[in-house]
Amino acid sequence: MNEALKAVFLSEDGRLRNGWKILGFLAAFMGLSKAIGLLAHHFHLPPSDALREWILVGLVLLISWAFVRLEREPFQSLGWKLDGRWGLELLLGTLLGVGIIGLAALGSVASGAVSMVRSGQGASGMLSGAVFFLAVAFFEEAAFRGYLFQRMTRGTGFLIAQLIMALFFGLAHWGNPGMH
Repeated sequence: MNEALKAVFLSEDGRLRNGWKILGFLAAFMGLSKAIGLLAHHFHLPPSDALREWILVGLVLLISWAFVRLEREPFQSLGWKLDGRWGLELLLGTLLGVGIIGLAALGSVASGAVSMVRSGQGASGMLSGAVFFLAVAFFEEAAFRGYLFQRMTRGTGFLIAQLIMALFFGLAHWGNPGMH
């Protein structure tokens, strides 16, 4: 392989460049998620939003694990440490997130910008919504702050990686209700 072509794919230390790792990760995720979708359709599995989100969580974690193992790094290098503090950190992070969202909702109601309406779903509706949004939170954490972000940080630095991932996060949510 000539030196110019080699420099496109490999860094100075002879390792695959982070941009190629990111593209490989995205290709693996998109390909496997498409395959899972086709299998679900073929076997006429009923769509469940919560189940679909938890499958995506498992998929992004599995691919992340495979990619860090290919690099001979531990999965914990992505920030997923199941040490003695993880349960407390999960609880505190969840409570902080619920608190921030609650304050924003209360502020919106207090300002008259929105009004609250009972959904009539009761406790089971609240529980299924909580299970769904917990899966969404895990997926977004793994997808936007996991392997992709860590490799982008190595390639571009923290600030550029943070800006690019914030842009991707916004674009990923563009179709959400209320986004203009």
